[in-house]
Amino acid sequence: MPTLRTIFAGLQSLSGRLVLLAIAYVLVAQFIIYVPTIALYRYDWLQQRAESALLAALAREATLEYSERLAEQDIEDILYLTQIEGEVSEDIKDRILDTAGIQAVAVRQNSIRQLILQGPPGLRIDTSIDLANDDFFTLIAAAWTTMTGDGSRLLNVLDKPDANGFSVEYTVSEAPLRAAMLRQSGTIWIVAVIISIVSGLLLFATIFRLLVRPMHRITSNMIAFGEAPQDAGRILEQRHYIGELGQAERALSELQYDVRAALKQKTRLAALGEAVSKINHDLRNMLTTAQLLTDRIAMSEDPTVQKAAPRLVTAIDRAVNLSTNVLKYGREDAAEPSRSHIDLSAIVWDVDAGLDLHDDPSIEFINAVPAGMVIFADAEHMFRILMNLTRNAASALRSKQGGPKKITISARTGDGAWDIRVSDTGTGLPQPVQDSLFQAFVNSSTGGSGLGLAIAAELTRAHGGEIELTRSGEDGTEFLITIPFPEAMSGA
Repeated sequence: MPTLRTIFAGLQSLSGRLVLLAIAYVLVAQFIIYVPTIALYRYDWLQQRAESALLAALAREATLEYSERLAEQDIEDILYLTQIEGEVSEDIKDRILDTAGIQAVAVRQNSIRQLILQGPPGLRIDTSIDLANDDFFTLIAAAWTTMTGDGSRLLNVLDKPDANGFSVEYTVSEAPLRAAMLRQSGTIWIVAVIISIVSGLLLFATIFRLLVRPMHRITSNMIAFGEAPQDAGRILEQRHYIGELGQAERALSELQYDVRAALKQKTRLAALGEAVSKINHDLRNMLTTAQLLTDRIAMSEDPTVQKAAPRLVTAIDRAVNLSTNVLKYGREDAAEPSRSHIDLSAIVWDVDAGLDLHDDPSIEFINAVPAGMVIFADAEHMFRILMNLTRNAASALRSKQGGPKKITISARTGDGAWDIRVSDTGTGLPQPVQDSLFQAFVNSSTGGSGLGLAIAAELTRAHGGEIELTRSGEDGTEFLITIPFPEAMSGA
């Protein structure tokens, strides 16, 4: 059984608000039902008084017939009977009117009206009601008038005529009618409130059992799993197998399994990376020593040594650079981009200067970015992205034999983003390299460490953008960098 604290917390939740809305809707529906109900109650009350008025008229006629039969007796009794007839008739009339709850009664036969019971003298009729006019909206308006009034009016009510054109007409005070309608309204609304509360509680109990409690279990499990994601015992055990809850539990359980497996793998990789970092540090020191020795070997005049020394120096330099880059990549945590309006063309010229292509004048660098084109990005990040791409392109072009050697950077304002293209006229990338191009330590066949493209992809994603290989073949390679507008990022 749920505790009061749980129920109160549930009422403050979305399901609790739904329950309160359900109660409110039931009350609104009850009000819609109440309006015609109280109007029909008023009509029935007046109809019942019409029947009582008819019975009173018949009783009055029976009394008069009895008095006439008494008058036919011996002459000695006529004076006595005449003396008491008025008193008996008046007494019976008052009793009949009081019993019926009316003040005067008349009957109609077609267009002929006959007063049967006369009420107190000086009665002033305030309004007339024809029960034959039973239009729905007329009844509602009349009921509203009675409810909002003070009950001081005197009503003259005409009942529906029968097939022979006979009908009864009576006069009644509105006060008892209004009092009866108020009592009936109180009963209706007490029942309505009870029905609403019971319906709301039943709805809440249903929602609590079918939705709130399972969602509370899922939420508690997510919190517990977040505290110790490597604990296999905190993975959600699926209890529902159909419906949305079953899908949610299954998806969460699978996600927790994947997260736990990923954390285990990352933990192992972190331990392995720490070990590699230590080994790499020592290896770098050894390579530095070997580099110094190769410098001395290169001074030898032995032709064989002179021929092998440059290749040895190059191999050791690459090993040193790889060790340095691995350590740098392991320690590096790219800062969030500090975006501002920057001149992209100026950034591209800085990349040209950083490449330092003077050692190979056959490579042509083309800045095709429109002059003065401004984008909203981190200047340092954009420089590194473009530098890593163009450095790989320059390395590929240096190994190319013959043909044009060009590196081109162009840009345009696209639909919701800036499109920046970096292309070259190299020989393209092998298919195995293309399949894992943006993964760390995947060499792009240019002799690098395989970290440049991975860093470029990471920095691009930090801007909310994407980087992709759009073309690679014998006619060259092209990368597309997409940097979304700030409005597009906020609206996503």
